[in-house]
Amino acid sequence: MAPRRTRKVSQDSDGQVDDQHSFEQKIRLTKRKELFIQQFEKEAQDRINEMEANLNKLLATVDRVFKIELMKMPLSLHTTLIKDLMNDDDTSVGEVTMALKCASPEIQKPLSRKPSKKALNALAGQQRSSSQSKTPIEGQKKPTKKTLHSSKSTGSLRCASTINAKRTQGRVVKLSDQANALGVQFRQTSRSVGDELMMATATIVTSHGETLFLSEDNKDEINVELLDDAAVNQMRKIKELMDYLCNKVRINNTC
Repeated sequence: MAPRRTRKVSQDSDGQVDDQHSFEQKIRLTKRKELFIQQFEKEAQDRINEMEANLNKLLATVDRVFKIELMKMPLSLHTTLIKDLMNDDDTSVGEVTMALKCASPEIQKPLSRKPSKKALNALAGQQRSSSQSKTPIEGQKKPTKKTLHSSKSTGSLRCASTINAKRTQGRVVKLSDQANALGVQFRQTSRSVGDELMMATATIVTSHGETLFLSEDNKDEINVELLDDAAVNQMRKIKELMDYLCNKVRINNTC
């Protein structure tokens, strides 16, 4: 009976050792899990703090830029309300004129280029020279037709032709003298005035209230940095308007 008792005792001791070993493994696993969770929480908290710092910097820069833009705006826009712009009586105006009114409300009429005194004098001189140049040609043609219909012999034709030739020569000499006198003045004025009249110009207002005068003469001197989104939008609208009018004129000419 003694050997059976020893076997039971040895089996009980082996079972206790296995239980103790499995318990120690569980404790180690729980400690590793706790360390992993602590490290993960620490890294997540550091990342959250970094993102909050970046967000605070971004908000500070946005506030600074907003204050600078408010300082750049004209005083008229500071006191103007959005409902006043929405309740405007002129409902048929375009977007370009609406932008001009928002930027500078003191402008009531659209901008238009008036010819100078030199231009008016040059146009008047040109009309006079053209009217005077037409009169001798008509006077030369009418008597020749009358003499051809009324004359029946070669002698009358020769006399009429010589008389008409003398008259036309005298008129041509007078007109040439007048044309030479007017030509000097017209050339001096037409070179400057003609270039101004044929030069393409445009007036653009930026979002800051600055008015830019664009022309062919100063196209290389324009500061492109001043052309913001509002100015580019106005130029695009003006271009669309010019294209529409050119197409309309082309269709009218073809018809």
